[in-house]
Amino acid sequence: MPCRVESLSEIITGVTLRGRLTLAFLVVVLGPILVSGIGIAVYVTKRVETHEDNKLDRALQTVRTIMVASCGETEIAAKSLSLSTNDLGLQNAQAIVDRAIAQNIANAARIESPTGTVVASGGNLPSAVLHGEWGECAEPGAAVHNVVSTSTPIVDANGDSIGVARAAFVVNEELVAQTSEQLGLDMQVTLPNGDTLGQLGDNPQRTEEIEPGPYQPLRVTLAVPHTSLNGLYVSVAIITALVALASVLAAQMLSRSLTRPLAQLAAAASGVRVGKLDTRVPVSGDDEVAALARAFNRVIHDLQGYVAALTASRDQLRGHLTSFGEALASGRDPDRILELTLTTAADATGAASGVLLTLQDGELVGRAARGLPELNIEELRILLGDGLLGSVAARGSAQWGRIPPEGGDFAPGEPRCRTYVAVPLVAEGRQLGVLALYDRLGGGDRADEFDDADVITLQNFATQAAAALQGQLG
Repeated sequence: MPCRVESLSEIITGVTLRGRLTLAFLVVVLGPILVSGIGIAVYVTKRVETHEDNKLDRALQTVRTIMVASCGETEIAAKSLSLSTNDLGLQNAQAIVDRAIAQNIANAARIESPTGTVVASGGNLPSAVLHGEWGECAEPGAAVHNVVSTSTPIVDANGDSIGVARAAFVVNEELVAQTSEQLGLDMQVTLPNGDTLGQLGDNPQRTEEIEPGPYQPLRVTLAVPHTSLNGLYVSVAIITALVALASVLAAQMLSRSLTRPLAQLAAAASGVRVGKLDTRVPVSGDDEVAALARAFNRVIHDLQGYVAALTASRDQLRGHLTSFGEALASGRDPDRILELTLTTAADATGAASGVLLTLQDGELVGRAARGLPELNIEELRILLGDGLLGSVAARGSAQWGRIPPEGGDFAPGEPRCRTYVAVPLVAEGRQLGVLALYDRLGGGDRADEFDDADVITLQNFATQAAAALQGQLG
């Protein structure tokens, strides 16, 4: 006989509720925790890479800005030297240069004659560099050694050139190291002769170069040091494992706390099923299960009230019907029949009040009232066709509904109401009167309206009462 393999749904169905809750908790909680652990590791890695890339991009922009600013400062210094020399003359060139160096206007400065001869120079540089060829900021790749300069012609009052003023800034190991520390990156500057200042670390994560160009006279290389995230990965793995263990323990505790009150609810429901309406479930805590237990107890309590009310209503209606039947059978007391007809109809439909009028000499005359203590029923007179009840008697058909907010078309002395149902008393085509009920009892905004079932019930009472009273009403 071949073996039958159970489906997954059958396997799950065979597991207890506690087991399914534990399994569901682990699937819903533990799965996302594992995925989150992996996601956190990937996210942090990407964030670190993005942060380092942004940091490198900002550093590149900062270095470019520093180079442009340094060239701008040397240009201002060269113009200052030119103006001072024009005012004081070439014979005071050395004093002008010394003063510029002393005031830290430039790292190095010199004044040349129109033929290129150095007339005066100053700066903490070797003589060969101080008097050698200097590169220009505005000329790509023109830097010589680690000196970058800007030159400005010196002209006399006639506009003739009498020399050239040069101011320079010096790029050295100290400046490169200081800038690298401020940027938080490795930095290396390559001079035109191939020499380098600063150094790059081993196995950099990413490198970028600034090529020589106008106002960028030196090649600069920036590198992001390699960042190891092994420690982070180990921490994430340990935390994920601890959270997973805690999740398993929490799942067991949670499923146990959920199933215990559910079992109590099931036992209580079994008791109610066999008629034990005094059954109650113990309630502890303020969680959803406790709320369910409270709701169950309230339902059973309300059910007890409904059963008691239905029993009392049944007994009351049974008594009314018995009296109504006896009165109809005797047929000797019309007022008693009218009163019982009104009372029984009101109880059967849940009306708050009502009246019963009979037709005498072309007008409706009040004969019975219920729930209207302010109304003197014996004095109530309504002309046929007048008001709500007069129109029902005139048409000979039932009418029901809600009175509009602006008020209804009531006859003088006719009872006021919010909702109503009125049916004519008719026997063998003869109009005998009107039976009307007002304001059906109930909750909610529109629960006090009478419905089709109420109309049918009222018509049945009216028909039986009219048949019994035919020949007795004047």
